Amino acid sequence: MFQAGSLAKDESAQLTEARRAFTQGDWDRSLELARRAAEKNSDLLCGEVFVTRLLFESGEFAAGKAVLERAAIERPDDPDVFWTLGDLALYQARLADAWVLYHHALDLLEKRSYSDFAAQQRRRFLLRGCAKVAELRRDWARLQQVTAQWLALVPDDGEALRSAARAEFEQGDSAEATKKLQAALQTQQDAEPISLTLWRWAREDNQPEKANAYVNQALKDSPDDSRVVFAAAMWRSERGNRDEALSLLERVKTANRVNVDAIRLRSALLLADGKYESAERDARQALSIVPSDIGARGVLAIALAASYDSDAHEESKQ
Repeated sequence: MFQAGSLAKDESAQLTEARRAFTQGDWDRSLELARRAAEKNSDLLCGEVFVTRLLFESGEFAAGKAVLERAAIERPDDPDVFWTLGDLALYQARLADAWVLYHHALDLLEKRSYSDFAAQQRRRFLLRGCAKVAELRRDWARLQQVTAQWLALVPDDGEALRSAARAEFEQGDSAEATKKLQAALQTQQDAEPISLTLWRWAREDNQPEKANAYVNQALKDSPDDSRVVFAAAMWRSERGNRDEALSLLERVKTANRVNVDAIRLRSALLLADGKYESAERDARQALSIVPSDIGARGVLAIALAASYDSDAHEESKQ
């Protein structure tokens, strides 16, 4: 979430060098190169914010926050500083702080001189941040207001359309939500099927009847979409229909993240049924794709322990 995206049409080659220096561990040189680039092009992030975002992306939050706090003192009128502080607050789930910081950045943005492109990009990212805060707060009226501003700025922004659809859905207008999701599909090639999105929202809202109808519709409309099949399996599992869930999981064959999620869920269901060897097999398969998958590691550990206990019990009986 800390990637700033393109803020200038012609980014300096020095920024490429700055990124390279950062990846090589030379943060001071990265900062110096980013500063030089910003001196030549005021549309770019200042050096401190540029390096801060790279630090945050790398998980170096303490170092990044130290640079950012110093920048806030030295550059109190720079909207990018408060935009980044807002992103940090959002990441840390400090929603009230994030909301205030984003709006302060928007106010400062009006007083700065950027190219039209750079100003629009900043406003777009700030409104996106505000929309995320409103959605997490479940403040649907505020989300509707923010996304209206966002869409006025970029009418075909798929992410904005989806956020606006969520606001409509939560305020009872499923038809308008569907229209906005259809519009979003035109701009987001990899967007999930509409019924699947509506299922997620109904599930989150604890509306099981609606959720069931939506996931069944998604499965009917997109029977070969691995995301849909996995969601249907997960839903069946949550509703206590393990056999149906396992049957659906056998259909998830694509070698991607969804596949790992499906294998992990299947291994957990097999584990719950006492099928330890099968659970172990699936957990190992998931780990062969994503070695760091914590869920699969947990299932594997339990399956191995259960198998050991079972073998020990059999030996004691003999």
